[in-house]
Amino acid sequence: YGKGFRAPSLKELFLDFNDSRHEVFGNENLMAEESHSFTTSYTKYYTYEDLEFSSTIDGFYNHIINKIELLVAGPIQAKYGNIGLFESLGGEYNQKVVYDNLKLNTSFTYTGTFNGVEGDKRDFNFSPQVVIQPGISIKKTKTDINVFFNYFGALQRVFSDTTSDITSVQMQDPYSMMDVSVSQVLLKKRLRVSAGLRNLFNVVNINSQMQEVGAHTPSTSFVSISPGRTFFISARYEIFKQ
Repeated sequence: YGKGFRAPSLKELFLDFNDSRHEVFGNENLMAEESHSFTTSYTKYYTYEDLEFSSTIDGFYNHIINKIELLVAGPIQAKYGNIGLFESLGGEYNQKVVYDNLKLNTSFTYTGTFNGVEGDKRDFNFSPQVVIQPGISIKKTKTDINVFFNYFGALQRVFSDTTSDITSVQMQDPYSMMDVSVSQVLLKKRLRVSAGLRNLFNVVNINSQMQEVGAHTPSTSFVSISPGRTFFISARYEIFKQ
């Protein structure tokens, strides 16, 4: 059990961020969050011949007053605001498997949320999330190859009008994203060079549908998720190494 308090950050209070696909605005009138959280977890480690397993089951419940949320106001517009009451509950199952230079990490999470917009209707909206992370380490060449796949089920998003009053809830469509990366160690393990692709499926906008809970409706039918597929490369060199 944990009792929490979180004051709004400087970014949430004052920062305005604008680029070609985002318009995010701070809100100097934000109130601090107060929360109560309950979590439980059980992990089991075991082996079978050359296979190593790790299984974890988690359960959680969170009760947050004045939760600070990024409220969507348009296709690319959003502003920080307080949700009077936010509750979430759910569970997660995580399974890790290691065999020699191969590894696989999978998880399934089922989360229900109540965002306070519906008034007296204390209905939780449940949404699944599936993560699959296979990877291989090639010991001879000191090369690591990793894949990260993430599936997000349909979920609720809180929308606001131009004055940042919470007016409606929209159901956002499910979507999937995938990243691929390759990492190579060189110069007696002092230099690590990595390259890869993020958002391989090029997910940019996700459709959202209005739910009849407010007096007004936002003008948008989609939410901007990502700027699209990107390529990255990085290099890290350790000057001092024991």
